[in-house]
Amino acid sequence: MITKYNSGFFETGPFASASMNVDVLSSNLYFSYLLEESLAQHLQSQEKFEKASLTNDTELMEETKNHLDYLEGIFNLALTLTSHEELES
Repeated sequence: MITKYNSGFFETGPFASASMNVDVLSSNLYFSYLLEESLAQHLQSQEKFEKASLTNDTELMEETKNHLDYLEGIFNLALTLTSHEELES
């Protein structure tokens, strides 16, 4: 069942701060989950790159290096976005 969120539902009253805190908590938990998954992928790619370098598999090394660069770009973007949000608040 899909329900539409009413923007004025808990903006005032005794549950307003609880509602806002739940939103912040859920966003932070999801961000933590995504960061953990990204770090796990990064570690797997690093291990794959090290194995490829030991076997001198240049094609696999290049592929995993590109994936590592991609993940590091995501990390930098996430850190930039979260730093910017913290500065605004």
